[in-house]
Amino acid sequence: MNLRSEWMTDSKYFGDDYPNNALLDDARFTFEKVKSGSDGVDAKVDGVAERIVAQNHTNPLNQAQYDKKLLFDMTSRVRMGSIIEFDNKHWLVVRKIYDRHAWKLTSAVECVGTFTVYKNSTATNVYYHIENSIQLYRMGVDYGKYINVPEGQIVVRVQDNDTTALITRGETYRIGRQNYKIVDIMDAIQPGILIFKMEWTAESPEPIPSPTPVQLVPISGNNEIIFGKSATYTTDEDVTFTLTGDFATITEQTARTCTIKAGNSYGEVILKAVNSEDEEGTKTILICDIW
Repeated sequence: MNLRSEWMTDSKYFGDDYPNNALLDDARFTFEKVKSGSDGVDAKVDGVAERIVAQNHTNPLNQAQYDKKLLFDMTSRVRMGSIIEFDNKHWLVVRKIYDRHAWKLTSAVECVGTFTVYKNSTATNVYYHIENSIQLYRMGVDYGKYINVPEGQIVVRVQDNDTTALITRGETYRIGRQNYKIVDIMDAIQPGILIFKMEWTAESPEPIPSPTPVQLVPISGNNEIIFGKSATYTTDEDVTFTLTGDFATITEQTARTCTIKAGNSYGEVILKAVNSEDEEGTKTILICDIW
C-alpha cells in the first residue's frame, strides 16, 4: 500500500469544528495501519529505535532520484543528514523533512560503504554515498556551477556531525579500493550533509595508531636494565610473574614483587603479571649497555 504525499490541499491544521479534522484522523489511522503492514520496518534513526514506513518510488521519473521514500511518526527527530538503519543497510536522508500533519515524509539514499576518520585519538567509521551528475542535478545542485567533476574525481555525501565536521581539505581517505584526497568541502547546499569533492591520489591515508592495550594489572618499575644489573617490579595485587625473552631472567619473586637480572646482550624482554581472575598486565623492558 502506498500513502499519498498529500492527504488534503490545506497546509494548516484547522480548528476542532472544521471537517478536515476527520480527514486528519483518518490519515493518522491509515499511517498506523501501513506501519504495521508490509511497508513497515523496525529501524534506527540516528541510533534511536523507531517503527517507520519504507517504500520504493512508484513514479519512474523518480527512480534515479532516491532509493527510498521514508515516512516517520510526527514525534520522530529525523532530519536531513540522518542515518537510518534497516534491512541490514544504512541510508542517508538527503531531502528536506516534509510535515504532513499525520506523518513526516522524506527520502534517503543507500550508503555504499564506510571510510575511517581518525580524530581526537578516536577512529570512527563514516557511512557515505557517492553521487553522479544526475543525482546532484535532481537534488537541487547546479551541477555546472557548484560541482564540476572531471575524470578521476568523485562527489561524496556524508552526515554532518561532530566527527565529520573536523575533516579538512587535503586529507586522504580510502574510498572503496582507491585512495581519494578531499579538494573541496560544501556544507551550505544541504544543511545536515557535507559534500566532499574528491580526486584520486597515489598517496595513502595517514596511518591510524594502534590502540594502547588496557593494562588490567599495572606493573611498576624501570623500562630499562643495564647489562648484568637487576631491577625490581611490583604490582598492587597478588599475581604470578612470567618473563618472555632470552636477555634476562627472573631471580626471585613474591606475590607482588619480581626481581629481574639482565644478561650481557642487547634486546627486549616482556614481563607478564596474571592475577587470580586471569586478568593480566605486561611491561616491555629493554636490556642495554650503560652507553
